[in-house]
Amino acid sequence: EAEVMLPTTLPALTALRVRAAACGEHHTAFLTASGEVFTCGLGQFGALGHGSEEREARPRRVEAIAAETAVGVACGWRHTAALTTDGALYLWGHGGFGQLGHGGWIHFYLPLALGGPQGWEQVSCGARHTAALADGGIAYTWGDAAHLQLGHGGRQRLPAPRRVEELADVRLVQLECGAHHCAAVAADGTLWTWGSGAFGQLGHGGRMSEALPRRVGGALTGVRVLRVACGGHTLALGAGGELYAWGNGKHGQLGHGGHRAEASPKRVAALRKQRVVGVAAGDFHSLALTADLRVFTFGSGAFGELGHGTLAHLTLPTPLDALRGKRLLFAACGSAHNILLTLDDAGSPGYESATTADSFY
Repeated sequence: EAEVMLPTTLPALTALRVRAAACGEHHTAFLTASGEVFTCGLGQFGALGHGSEEREARPRRVEAIAAETAVGVACGWRHTAALTTDGALYLWGHGGFGQLGHGGWIHFYLPLALGGPQGWEQVSCGARHTAALADGGIAYTWGDAAHLQLGHGGRQRLPAPRRVEELADVRLVQLECGAHHCAAVAADGTLWTWGSGAFGQLGHGGRMSEALPRRVGGALTGVRVLRVACGGHTLALGAGGELYAWGNGKHGQLGHGGHRAEASPKRVAALRKQRVVGVAAGDFHSLALTADLRVFTFGSGAFGELGHGTLAHLTLPTPLDALRGKRLLFAACGSAHNILLTLDDAGSPGYESATTADSFY
């Protein structure tokens, strides 16, 4: 249980081809190329899906969905979700805010398939809420609404998925949960945000929360956004490889060289000469991948999450020397830890190097 301050190979999964991962506050989910889900970490409220609250120090297969073929995973504060090839969505863990979507307020220690709309395409978990895209890029949210993060116009928590009507006419390609806010990328490259705006993380120029989705303007006007990543702050990747950051900047996680919060999108000047192709966000740290295969980290390093071998905070993007020359395929940030997937030296078949933002799903 000691902190790891440099990127370190995970021996327990070297025999498996991992294709993706998701990180919560104190747990992690791994997705293999064969569609199996493994979890490890804190098992409180059944977050690991093994039928108990036992913590797991090594990744363990979630047997209850072993017969399914998973294609996506997501982790919240104490809940977990898995998406399957047939469009089914399984959720388990803490359900006290309705974030599991099963119609009640109880915890589930084993995965349970979500009722309601079928044909789920994508899922994301916030601290205590969940968002998912159904067929056609239609947004649904459920769970805690104390910070207006569900986008339905009020603070009533919902124990089952409900369509976000404000975006009914907007085809979405990505729906992302922050701790207490949401962001959505539309097919036309526009970005929409709602929920808590306490640190300016919605990007609308102030610190007001928004009960309904609202299009982000300012520096993003005319920019085609490819991807968004959310923690307690927000990162947006433009089609030209430019990175924008706003919201809470206390620990340097915006990459602007200081500790100020930003209430409007601001381009990360330190990466202006780089073409950014992937982004990921933790609670207080950020990660960016550039086209020349370098990984940059910035923000809080209190638990070694920046990967530079120290506990120092960094206010500017700093290349991760330990991964120099590696081909990064995927990155996921948790509250204070990261999972990075690289192409092995032999060049494992079935993967491509990270040349587009889609590599960071």
